[in-house]
Amino acid sequence: MGREIKSNIATDCKFKDIPIYKSISAGYGSYENEIENYISVVNFNDVFTGDVFGVVVKGDSMEDTILDGAIVFIKKCDDIPFGKIGAFMLNGCAYLKRLCEKEGEMVLRSDNSYYDDIEIKASDDFTIVGLYKGTLSIAK
Repeated sequence: MGREIKSNIATDCKFKDIPIYKSISAGYGSYENEIENYISVVNFNDVFTGDVFGVVVKGDSMEDTILDGAIVFIKKCDDIPFGKIGAFMLNGCAYLKRLCEKEGEMVLRSDNSYYDDIEIKASDDFTIVGLYKGTLSIAK
């Protein structure tokens, strides 16, 4: 009696509500910009600091890295290093791909080798939306 209980479990967890958008294509491109829901996440190590959103992945072009139906978290930014996964707008369509360099030109690359690279031309309307930060996969 009168014993003090000590714990190393953090009790000062920070939660953040993240908007979840309807879908982004991990295939041939889509654009749906309506918020479908919000998810409350624990912000361990400030992973979700800044302007972060989630979006449901449609398609298999990023498998085995990211599965069809998963929720991916994207941190908004306008610059992504080559080799990293990000969300992109290309000629009005949204893509979740890996930004790569091929023969001095930028391309969007799928992790699934079934899909061809998407070349980004100077005449294209291209925007980097943000950097991929992680995945929440829902068991089916």
